[in-house]
Amino acid sequence: MRLEVVCSRGDRRVGHVLEDLYDSGTDLKTLTKAQLAEAMTRHGLDYDRHLRHMDDAVLPWHILDHVDRHAEQLLTNVLTTREAQ
Repeated sequence: MRLEVVCSRGDRRVGHVLEDLYDSGTDLKTLTKAQLAEAMTRHGLDYDRHLRHMDDAVLPWHILDHVDRHAEQLLTNVLTTREAQ
């Protein structure tokens, strides 16, 4: 369960931790707290910080859900026009 919490609260850096665990042959089904904390430390992440109670309800994917669709469409139009020239 700890791994799921870290993955859901983490960002792209957690991918490096997962890759490290995989490369070392760690079975994620039997992953211990110590193994996860050590792998996170090797990548500069704080295990306790990822498992603490979150005061801020904004998670990494919430930022993606708040894209200004109008600005995104304007950018798409400009880039399409530029490519056509």
